[in-house]
Amino acid sequence: MRKRKVIMTTAVAATAAMSSVFPIYGVAAQTRDPSTIEKAASYLGVDSQQLLDAFKKARIELVEDKIKNGLIDPGAGIELIHKIEDSDDFYILPKVA
Repeated sequence: MRKRKVIMTTAVAATAAMSSVFPIYGVAAQTRDPSTIEKAASYLGVDSQQLLDAFKKARIELVEDKIKNGLIDPGAGIELIHKIEDSDDFYILPKVA
């Protein structure tokens, strides 16, 4: 019982720490080099929003495939898909592990 309590406390602390780090990462990422995405989009003949949408679609398909193959819990996969859909920035798109 004690071991479980320690694990839960650690998990809660890690979640709280990561919650405070991600917003900072998003702001820092936006100041890195926003022209890279725009430049890549121009090479492809699309605007940066179309490129972002393509990446979002690709990541959603990866999650769906992993759900289908039993590699991701369906509930967690749906949550990840919602995060991907809600993301407005290329640099903070959720990663598919």
